[in-house]
Amino acid sequence: MREIKFRAWNSKDKHMFQIARFDLADYTVYSHLFACEGYLGESLKIMQYTGLHDKRGIDIYEGDVIAWLDIPIGEEQGQMLTDVVIFENGCFRTKKYKELISNLITGSNGFMNSRGEYYFLKKHETEVIGNIYEVEESQ
Repeated sequence: MREIKFRAWNSKDKHMFQIARFDLADYTVYSHLFACEGYLGESLKIMQYTGLHDKRGIDIYEGDVIAWLDIPIGEEQGQMLTDVVIFENGCFRTKKYKELISNLITGSNGFMNSRGEYYFLKKHETEVIGNIYEVEESQ
């Protein structure tokens, strides 16, 4: 079973924080378990943890921009692709390429050659390179 975690982008203050608890009665989230002051939900973009990590061990959340090495079946060379992690139809996937995030992490979507390497998606090559909110702010 995966760990259930959330983080939020505060569009008003322009910062990301981990969510420790939700108060559904007044639509407030708290960054610390025993915090007295929270953030109102209307200025927040809440993102769920996928339960997966990138090649450096960084947690992957909705809204993260990820890069991975995509190698077509039967090819030795590939290209680096980037896309945004979304939650759609009950699973975490990339927005543009529609790749399942679990396939990009485990390499389970590929075919293994005699050296134990994946032809389609190389195992453990996925990397978090940012998120959509902080990238938008820097442009």
